[in-house]
Amino acid sequence: MGTSKIQALSKTFNANLELAVSGIAREPDYRYAIDDPFGIMTATVPDDGRGDIDGFVLAIKHHALPMIGPMVARTEDDAIALLRTMLDRFRSSSALLVVPMACRKVVAALYGWGAECRDSSAAGERSVPAFRGREFPQFSA
Repeated sequence: MGTSKIQALSKTFNANLELAVSGIAREPDYRYAIDDPFGIMTATVPDDGRGDIDGFVLAIKHHALPMIGPMVARTEDDAIALLRTMLDRFRSSSALLVVPMACRKVVAALYGWGAECRDSSAAGERSVPAFRGREFPQFSA
């Protein structure tokens, strides 16, 4: 898995990925992140060599609120690989990450890496279409 700067996301971003995974699309949010007016955003985008995207994760690396997400991945294995790469950027620090508790493999991986996890699965319940992959919707309304 390769990493890229936030500007590279603008070349490879595909709004259809989030729509395919979750039934929603937040392209304006991602365009804001790509523009990165404060210079605090970072991204990890898998490089599969075919030009297809199976997931991506954005993060805010700022002392006031370091946060990983939003993240969209087709599978939990894709999500784990994305997180492993992104967490390397937060080595020797910490970051907020909201993970759906239904993502058992991701939660287990985080525990295995020494993460401190809290179950807040009741927070943010809303009527949404069934997901066909894994999404970590930190910035959804």
